[in-house]
Amino acid sequence: IQFPRRIVEEQDGFDTLDITVTTVQPNTPVALPVPANVASAAAAPEAPMATIEKVSEGLWSVNAANTRSLAVEFADHIVMLEAPTSDARSVAANEVVRKTVPNKPIRYVVNTHAHYDHAGGLRQYVAEGITVITHESNKAFFETAWARPRTIEPDALSKSPRAPVIETVDDKRVLSDATHAVELNHLANHGHHTAQLIAYLPKDGILMYGAGYNPPAGDDPRTPARGPEFAVQLVEAVERLKLAPERIAPVHGRVVPYENLKIAFGISKPQLTE
Repeated sequence: IQFPRRIVEEQDGFDTLDITVTTVQPNTPVALPVPANVASAAAAPEAPMATIEKVSEGLWSVNAANTRSLAVEFADHIVMLEAPTSDARSVAANEVVRKTVPNKPIRYVVNTHAHYDHAGGLRQYVAEGITVITHESNKAFFETAWARPRTIEPDALSKSPRAPVIETVDDKRVLSDATHAVELNHLANHGHHTAQLIAYLPKDGILMYGAGYNPPAGDDPRTPARGPEFAVQLVEAVERLKLAPERIAPVHGRVVPYENLKIAFGISKPQLTE
C-alpha cells in the first residue's frame, strides 16, 4: 500500500499541520459521527439584522452579528470604526447607518487589528471604494489577502475586483473637523495583537477598542473567565497617552462606563454607597 509517511499543510508559507504517519491499516472500519452541537445547530441567517443606537450627538453604535462598530458623523461624511465579522454584516450595518444619517457618504473605515472577527467585513468597504485606515504593519497582509481569487463564495469584491485604498497609522493619527475628532493610537507590543489601534473621541469621552475587555450582560462588570492582562495593558496605554475616557465602546460588548473595565479586573475598587 502506498501512503504518504508525512503530511504537511501550509497557509501563507506557515506550517499549519504536520503529521508523521507510522502505520497504515487498510480496510479498517471508521465511524465519523456528526457532533451533536453541529447536527442541532441552526442555519446562519443570510442577512444579519442591524440595530443602531445614538451614543451622543453625531455618534452611533451599530450592533449586528453580535459585534459592534461606531459610526462617527463628520460635517460632510461618515467614518466607520471597525468592520467586524463578515461582508454581510458590513452591508447590514452600512444600510442602517445610511438610513439614519442620509446624504453623508461613508468615506473611511478604521480597522483596529487584522484578526478575522475584526477585519472580516472590510472587503465590502473595499468593494464600495471606501478608504481603509489600519496600522502600517497590516497593509501588506490585507493587500495580499484581498488580491487572491475568491471563487467558492464570490462576494462583491471578487465579482468586481478593484485595488484597495489603504491609509496607514504609525504611532498616532487624528481625523477631525469642526464637528468631531477621532484620535487613533497604536497599542505597541500589545499581547493580543501587535498592530492594534484604539480610537479615542475626546468630545464624547469615548474609548473604542477591539480587544481588552468585553462587558458582560447584567449589572456585575466582572468577567471571571477572562484574564486581566489585555485590560491592564489597555488601561496602562490610556494613562500613558493621557486620555480621559468616561465610557468605553468595545467591539465585543455594549457601551458602558470606563470605570467598569477597571472594576472588572481589580484595577479600581467599586464605590459602595449606603
